[in-house]
Amino acid sequence: MKQLYILRHAKTNQVSPTGRDFDRGLLPKGDRQVQALKHFFTENPLKQATDAWVSAAKRTRQTFDGITKALESSGTIASVHFSDDLYLASHDDLLKKIWNHPSGNDLLIVGHNFGISDLASYFTGEDIELRTGEFIHLSFDCAHWNETSRGLATLAGRFRPVS
Repeated sequence: MKQLYILRHAKTNQVSPTGRDFDRGLLPKGDRQVQALKHFFTENPLKQATDAWVSAAKRTRQTFDGITKALESSGTIASVHFSDDLYLASHDDLLKKIWNHPSGNDLLIVGHNFGISDLASYFTGEDIELRTGEFIHLSFDCAHWNETSRGLATLAGRFRPVS
């Protein structure tokens, strides 16, 4: 069994001090969403060794940093990789990375729409649009990441902080 966890960054400012989208930070609402996510992961820890892939954008880093202690307390985060390649990645880009992931570990992707919503829709065969701060858990009945495909995932869990 493979588990794919997808988290969209929390609510952000519409502009950054630099004017670059990449540098947009969290709003107070986003900070509250992160606190709710932290509580969620404390109560619902990941069960198996998980590699975390996080977009290098400011808002995804802030979201991940806010939940790190809750994730690490379960002892399941095997590795963390911050990547510019995940910034606004399309679902095709994400699929290639997943299918070529050499680790047998589960995956947590912290990213952006519309790539992550399209990825979730592809894997489940359902129309999924992740809102800010929303988390979903997809489960696959397979042994290797390159065996995942369209419509083969089961939606095993979903959480969206309200604030």
